[in-house]
This record gives sequence, structure tokens and C-alpha cells, in this order.
Amino acid sequence: MLSTSSFPQDSSTARERFRNDCYLPLPGLLTEDGLAVLRDEASRLVQLARRRDFT
Repeated sequence: MLSTSSFPQDSSTARERFRNDCYLPLPGLLTEDGLAVLRDEASRLVQLARRRDFT
């Protein structure tokens, strides 16, 4: 997990970092449980896509 010190404290620095890196870390945005839910859902969607069952 990233420390909060890795997150730019001012908006101009954040914009520049996003422009350079194409992403911006948001430490603490999701809990471990929240990440687990997202991983499960991503896995479910991959399985649907493989079957091409979009109903």
C-alpha cells in the first residue's frame, strides 16, 4: 500500500503527476474488503466475456 506522503498535496502537482504517469495514486480510497469485492466482480466479468454471455 502507498503511503499518504506519495500523494501530491497540491492540485497542480497532482495534475502534473497524472499527466506524466497517466494515473494518480489514491491511498486509502479502498479498503482491503472493497478491493476484494472489485477483484471478484472483475473475475466474474472476465468469465462472462469469455462466454460472450452479456445478458
